[in-house]
Amino acid sequence: MAESTETVVPQKIGKWRIVRSLGKGGMAEVYEVEDEKLGSRYALKLFTYDRAEREMARTRFFSEGRLLAKLDHPRLVRVYEVEEDAATGRPYFVMDLVLSPDGGPRTLAEVETPDEDQVAMWYEDLRGGLDYIHGKGILHRDLKLQNVLLGSDGHAVLSDFGVAKIFDPSLRVDLGLSAEQTLIAAKGGQKTVMGSVGYLAPEVEMGVAASKESDWYALGVLIFRLLTGVWCDARTDVVGDLESYSPTWLKILPKLLHLNPAGRECPSWTELERARREEEAYRVEQLYLEARDKLRRAKTSKKWLIGVIAAGLVMALVGTVWFTVWQHLFRLPTFDELCVIPADVPAVVSDDDDVASRAFYRLAQTDAWFLTRDILGDVGAGRKTRASAVVDIRRLIQRLRQDEEEVFGQEYECLSDEHPEALIRLLSGMADRLEGKEVP
Repeated sequence: MAESTETVVPQKIGKWRIVRSLGKGGMAEVYEVEDEKLGSRYALKLFTYDRAEREMARTRFFSEGRLLAKLDHPRLVRVYEVEEDAATGRPYFVMDLVLSPDGGPRTLAEVETPDEDQVAMWYEDLRGGLDYIHGKGILHRDLKLQNVLLGSDGHAVLSDFGVAKIFDPSLRVDLGLSAEQTLIAAKGGQKTVMGSVGYLAPEVEMGVAASKESDWYALGVLIFRLLTGVWCDARTDVVGDLESYSPTWLKILPKLLHLNPAGRECPSWTELERARREEEAYRVEQLYLEARDKLRRAKTSKKWLIGVIAAGLVMALVGTVWFTVWQHLFRLPTFDELCVIPADVPAVVSDDDDVASRAFYRLAQTDAWFLTRDILGDVGAGRKTRASAVVDIRRLIQRLRQDEEEVFGQEYECLSDEHPEALIRLLSGMADRLEGKEVP
C-alpha cells in the first residue's frame, strides 16, 4: 500500500508558531510563522515529500536551504535557518516572509494585465537577481511566473532554487556537493532536463547543458507573457507582437529570445529607455531650431507676411511633435496651455513696417519654449517642483529685463521693441499658470 502524502502539521515547528498556510507544492508546504519570543514573522518551508525518492529529495531540500542562506540580494528570498523538526523528523528552513501589497502570498502568475511600467520594473528586478546569482556561479534553471513572488513594495522577488545548478567549484565544495552534482540527480544514468515546459531554451530542450543564456531565455518568455498575454515559442513573431509597445522592448526581447544562445543579451531597460528619451528630445530640439532659424530669416524677407504664414505652419508642426513628446514623457499641461498669447493683443498694429502684432508674440512663444524647456522638463521628470520652476522662470524674466543677449548666450538682434516685452509677458503668464493663478 502506498504511503500517504498527507502531512499533519503541528501548531509549532521548532521554536516557530504556525500562523497560517501560504501554499503547498509537490515536495514542501510553506507557512507564515512567528518567533514567540521576538514576535517577528517569517516564512517556513517544510519538507513533506513521502515517495520512493524521499532521501534524494530530502538531500536536495537541505541543499536548497543552505544555498539560499549564502545569498544576499534584495531580489532574492533570504534564508536564515536550516533545521530538522525534532517532533516529526522533517527538515525545514526559515526565510523572508514575502507578501504582496494586499497582505497575501502572490506570484507573478496571479497578476492580471499589468501596465508597461510594472513589467519594466519586474524585468529590472529579475535581471538584477539573475546577474547576482550568475556572478556567484549559480544557474536558476526554473525561472517562471510561479517562482517569482510579489513583495509588499510591488517589486519582484525570485524564489525556489530547488533545481538550481552550481557551476562554481568552491561553492559546490562549501555546500558538500561533489564536482558532478547539482541540486537534483539523474535517474538510472539517464540525462534529465531541468526546468519547466514553455520556459526551456531551445538548446536545453535538445539536451545541451544549461547556461546563463538559458536563464535569460526563460526571463524573455516570462516578460513577453506579462507584457502581451501571449506565450512565446519558436514560431512567435516577437517583433510583430511588440509593435504597440514601447520601442525599448524591441531592443530587449528579441535578444533575450534569440534561438541561438550566442546571440542572446540581457540589456538594461533603464539605460535603453533613458537613451531613447534623450534621442526623442534631441529630435524635437532640432525641429525647434530649424523652425526658429526660418522665423529669423523671415524677418529680413521682403515677403514678410508670407514668411510669417510659413513660419506659423512650421511652428504648428513643431508644436504637434512637442505636444506628443511632452504628454508622453512629462505629463504636464501642454506648452500651449501654459504659454498663451493674451486676448487683449490687437491683431494688427500700424507702424512704419505695418507688421502684424501677433507675429511678435508667435516669435516670443518660440523663444519662451527654448528658454523654459529644461525647466519644465525637470518638473515632468520629478527632478524639480512646480514652485521651484516658477522661481526659475521669474529669475529668467529679471535677466531678460537686464540683458537679452546674456540670456540667449549669443549675439541677439531684437526684432523690435515689442518683441522682448512680448516674451516677458508670455513668461510671466507661464509662471502664473504654474502657480495655479487665473490668467485673463
